[in-house]
Amino acid sequence: MYDNNYNKEFVEDKIIITIKGNERFLLQIPFKKDKISNEKVTIIMKNPSYANASCSDKTTDKVISCFYDKFKGVGTLSIVNLFTMITPKSEELKDFCEYNNSVSWQKNKEIIKNECSNSNYIIFAWGDDVVPEHRDRENEVLRIVKELNKQPYCINTLTKKGFPRHPLINKNMSFNFYKDELKRWMQERNYFI
Repeated sequence: MYDNNYNKEFVEDKIIITIKGNERFLLQIPFKKDKISNEKVTIIMKNPSYANASCSDKTTDKVISCFYDKFKGVGTLSIVNLFTMITPKSEELKDFCEYNNSVSWQKNKEIIKNECSNSNYIIFAWGDDVVPEHRDRENEVLRIVKELNKQPYCINTLTKKGFPRHPLINKNMSFNFYKDELKRWMQERNYFI
């Protein structure tokens, strides 16, 4: 397991986390800033790894570093996921989906909607699909963002399979956000923003 404390140079001590059993619904990280930073970014990935209120993980560290450095107006980072199961191995989601009930997904959708509605930036970053339920959840998130009339972004280009790229897909990848490529992707799925 990746064991790393949050970089106190970037992160406030007041991390908000919503966990139930082996599920994480929300990880909200306030940044330390010398100036007033009222903007919020929500990144939607596939599933949570081990980051919690006191320890970070590789993905969370990379996302924190990017938003702290490149988005000077962002004061809060919210991390939500299509699937709530805490695991660094997305292949394990197959078993999780068989036993996970709709109550958990409903709670997750409410949290995603709430975080997105209060965000200045919404980043789709869930990577390639691994389970059949992936498309259904992806489509639900697209509906939520469309209803909120928000402009989502993705990291660099889409994957070869045509999904929004995950932050760790390429360790040297820079965070450049593309709304036009994502817009075309959403149009192909009949979600126009």
